[in-house]
Amino acid sequence: MGMARTIGAVAGITALLVVLVASRPTAESPRIGATVRLAVKGTGEVGVEPASPAAVVGVEDLRAGAPPGEGVVEVRNYAARAVAFRLAMPASAARELLPAAGQVRVRVTRGERILADTTLIGLLRGTAGSTLAVGRTARIRLAVWIPAGTFPLFPGEEIEHSLAVQLLPVVGSGAAG
Repeated sequence: MGMARTIGAVAGITALLVVLVASRPTAESPRIGATVRLAVKGTGEVGVEPASPAAVVGVEDLRAGAPPGEGVVEVRNYAARAVAFRLAMPASAARELLPAAGQVRVRVTRGERILADTTLIGLLRGTAGSTLAVGRTARIRLAVWIPAGTFPLFPGEEIEHSLAVQLLPVVGSGAAG
């Protein structure tokens, strides 16, 4: 019985090694990292350029520790009054978010002001609010990356979502440009 166990153990280890070698990515593998695309949808009062479904940020083969993918969306106030807004992932996206979305970091800035520095999942709460005067445009920069040392849960994963412009109550009368 000892010989049968030894043969079984050797066969099991051999099978494991074959599976590990066969599943290892090769130079010909299409992608190891994730594909991340973020778009932004405007409202009737606040327009965006580029408008969804066009991606503001589109990164192919994003890997841990790689430089961030970046993009800019211009947000314009078409209302006859100052508006306050934020960018947020719609609540309906929560059930579509993959575990990998918790590894993807997102920074949203307007000029030097950081509106959000969170994970993609964190955008369900939305960015900090920003105010636009009548007829003004703001350049909002989005950057996405995966921190170095993050173990990838998503080889080849495609993460594609749209953020929505959400209007907020305007606090005070001084509207920023």
